[in-house]
Amino acid sequence: MFIKLVPHSNTRLLASGSALRVTRLVTQVVVAFFLTPFIIHSLGDRMYGFWALVASFIGYYGLLDLGLGKAVSRYVAGSIGKREPEECEKLFSTALQLYSALGGAVIAITLAIALLSPYFARSPQDAALFSKLILILGFNVGIGFAVRAFGGLLEAELRLDALAVIEILTLLLRSALVVVVLLAGYKLLALAWVTFFSGFPGMAATIVMARRQCPWLRFRLQPWLGKRTRNFFSYGAFALVAQLSDQLRTNTNSFVIAGFIGLVAVTHFRIAWLMAGYFTSLMVAFMGTIGPWFSRKDGAGDYASIRKMLMFSTRLSLCAAGFIGFGFVAWGKPFIQRWMGAAYLDAYPCLAVLAIGRIASCGQMPSVSFLYGVAKHKFYAVMNLGEGIANLALSLWLVRPLGIFGVALGTFIPMVLVRLVVQPLYVCHVSPIAYREYMRELGRSGLIVAAGLLVPSLISARFAAPSYTRLVPLALACFVCYVLVVGALGWSRQERATLLRAVLPRPIRARYQEILS
Repeated sequence: MFIKLVPHSNTRLLASGSALRVTRLVTQVVVAFFLTPFIIHSLGDRMYGFWALVASFIGYYGLLDLGLGKAVSRYVAGSIGKREPEECEKLFSTALQLYSALGGAVIAITLAIALLSPYFARSPQDAALFSKLILILGFNVGIGFAVRAFGGLLEAELRLDALAVIEILTLLLRSALVVVVLLAGYKLLALAWVTFFSGFPGMAATIVMARRQCPWLRFRLQPWLGKRTRNFFSYGAFALVAQLSDQLRTNTNSFVIAGFIGLVAVTHFRIAWLMAGYFTSLMVAFMGTIGPWFSRKDGAGDYASIRKMLMFSTRLSLCAAGFIGFGFVAWGKPFIQRWMGAAYLDAYPCLAVLAIGRIASCGQMPSVSFLYGVAKHKFYAVMNLGEGIANLALSLWLVRPLGIFGVALGTFIPMVLVRLVVQPLYVCHVSPIAYREYMRELGRSGLIVAAGLLVPSLISARFAAPSYTRLVPLALACFVCYVLVVGALGWSRQERATLLRAVLPRPIRARYQEILS
């Protein structure tokens, strides 16, 4: 089934893109594992909380993308599906013009915020530090905006593997420089300069790769208010609304906690938030490569393939999200105790709640890629914004009686309600899948996940302990048990062969098939 949906070369590109994106995330996790305690202990809880707040502030700069990133990928991929290289060239040129202008706007806004920094801090010293950090990090974002047009081309060409390699190398360079400057005794300003300079090699590599991948790539000045600009902003406006919702969930929690509890509590909550964020990032790395594929098939008018891929990938996504979420719940507490120390265990209840919510959210990630890929994301964006506003309101209401756990609940409640009730209804309304069929597939996949987690739950309850030498082999054993059960119950022989052919070397693949037989 799956192998018929995607040509072999594209299958390989999707598989290698997913594998390298997962590798990138694993690298991020390993780096964070060693680097986060080092940074916190080097800076102290208060200064790390200050750094987290500035990072949250800079996160809002992503809204100035105005949704163009997804728009560029969607329209260029659609034109590739229609085999229209001249249109691809015009779309790229328009995107590069717009991104360059937005980069200039980012720099102008950064200068204004730096001048207003006394209004964002409680003391002159904090205001001066905030101003310097905003200038350095804001200019970094502004300079990088134009490069996003080249990244959109690589996504449309399904070359997410190249983007992942560039991001891995950039991460390793930045992390090495962070260690060097902190060991030398430097503090927050040095971290900001490291972020600034370490990004330039990756930007250059992205431009070079895009030019090699796209032989048609030429820049030709396009009308600023032409048809393509209107299409980009028509599509991107609702993508921007969805991004705003993500920012409400991602960044406002830190401001709520800082305002009602304090900077130290921001650090404790951020441990749970970062770990839960890795859950989402891992699922995006694993399943986020199929959006441009949906755009290509939509451009070619192949709706039967879209339907089959959506059902297949949803089952795969839910099975993956189920195990990842289980891992955070089952091993999160002993891991935090061993990683950060017992003083940070108040982060675990937050982590457990956030992880359960993300099973419902990330398990349906392919349907979100579908909506963006076929430009049916407008209602989804509004729905997402409603979830973000509800998240903020509930967090403000629950933070006083329940502290940081109340903020986690404020994120969890609307997430589960929206993802399990509203989102499936809309997806089925705009896709060639009946609601009953979609929900039946979700229910069946949920039962398979539950069956696969039975043995891992039992052995985790018995052997989980705050020790890396216990947790690592335990996680591997649970993963093997889970894959064997889910592989046997959740997939046909042909589907298993397709998946194994995409991700495993021949000797390992043959051995796995022998076990399942």
